[in-house]
Amino acid sequence: MATDAKSSSKKVTAKKTTAKATTTTAKTTAITTKATATKKVATKPVLIQDVPAECVFYCQDGKTMKNLDELATSFRDMSDETFLHHANDERNDFSNWVKDVIGDTTLSMQLSKVNSKFEAAKEVEFRLSKTKVS
Repeated sequence: MATDAKSSSKKVTAKKTTAKATTTTAKTTAITTKATATKKVATKPVLIQDVPAECVFYCQDGKTMKNLDELATSFRDMSDETFLHHANDERNDFSNWVKDVIGDTTLSMQLSKVNSKFEAAKEVEFRLSKTKVS
């Protein structure tokens, strides 16, 4: 009978421990989910802000860009020669700048696939339309 009491006591303790672990896991999941959701909302406006002065993009033609709006406009205005200087088989400075400075890997991947300044402008404008806060 003493053995049955010990066995029963262990089962109750095991159930309490499992219940505590489940509650703790649920709380941790809720906190993680909330932090992730907050992070996503907080990163959207960064895409439309100016970058710090030391991170501005300098084009071969002397023009500078400090945000994605300026990049899209510059694509429309720049010569094919300037575009090809920065985006060719060996490198894609625009894609790298968007990834490393702006922090938008999605747009960076899209820019790495384009073959013209007009396609690049469309990709940036499309991305901006999806990120601007209404």
